[in-house]
Amino acid sequence: MKRSARLYNCSRCHVQVTICNHCDRGNIYCGDKCAQIARQKSHASANKKYQSSRKGCFANARRQQNYRARQKQKVTDQGSANHSRDALLENESKKVTDVVWQAIFHEKTSLHCHFCQCECSDFLRLGFIRRPIRSRRYKP
Repeated sequence: MKRSARLYNCSRCHVQVTICNHCDRGNIYCGDKCAQIARQKSHASANKKYQSSRKGCFANARRQQNYRARQKQKVTDQGSANHSRDALLENESKKVTDVVWQAIFHEKTSLHCHFCQCECSDFLRLGFIRRPIRSRRYKP
């Protein structure tokens, strides 16, 4: 039986993604790479905000002072390594024949989950599955 699925656009790269209800955990990114890049961007923004604060400014100055003190203790005298010249690589592009393109575009495709590759229903949800909110009743 085909699984129910949700259709959404990745918040970072805006690619359309189909995700089955089994894999759906409130995802907003198309995969680990977009999620990781968004996390790095968020982390960099938080670091920048912290470093512009008074506490962050003093912490950065203290860290830089310790770094400079450690660098004074290092004394090295090594020559630079010989680097070989960059080699040019040939550009080999693979051409797709017309037969392959026709097979790709005329073949009836079924929808698959972007994460687990299972076959999904042709009817897609645009929103999350709303789970009933259970009232918490406390017994006296």
